[in-house]
Amino acid sequence: MRRPYSIRDVNAIIEKALGAFPLIGLGCDLITGFPGESILDFLATKQLLVKYPFSNVHVFAYSERPGTPAANMPGKLPKEIRKSRAHEISKLAEQNRKRYLKRFIGRKVEFVIEDDKKMTGWSGEYFPCMLDLKTCSKIPRRKDLVSATVTSAKDGVLT
Repeated sequence: MRRPYSIRDVNAIIEKALGAFPLIGLGCDLITGFPGESILDFLATKQLLVKYPFSNVHVFAYSERPGTPAANMPGKLPKEIRKSRAHEISKLAEQNRKRYLKRFIGRKVEFVIEDDKKMTGWSGEYFPCMLDLKTCSKIPRRKDLVSATVTSAKDGVLT
């Protein structure tokens, strides 16, 4: 894709970020089946996702767009392979997200209440959170910043 960086550059940046922020969650967009993608390229992508705490991965299969340089590149993969690889990466990404969220169990997080009827909101890590009212001394309102200890991580939500 003519990116001006290598996998070594990506690894170095991630390692530096992890050194500074051990609980960091990484996000990325991934295209599977880009023209010329070999099975080794695909396996390297999977290995990167296994190695690092990618908690938010947007995956899509490559699709031709007329007029783009990639539309004329050699090495086009069959659509079935592109979709299969996207599905495989999506499953891995979901496992990573669950594993990442579990790292917060027992930790205190801050989040903003967005829905004061359901007591849900978003953390600074951009994860949905739900407040258990049984643990509250004061009922928060919409837009309140609350601090709570995470007791569970289920279905992508911290409680």
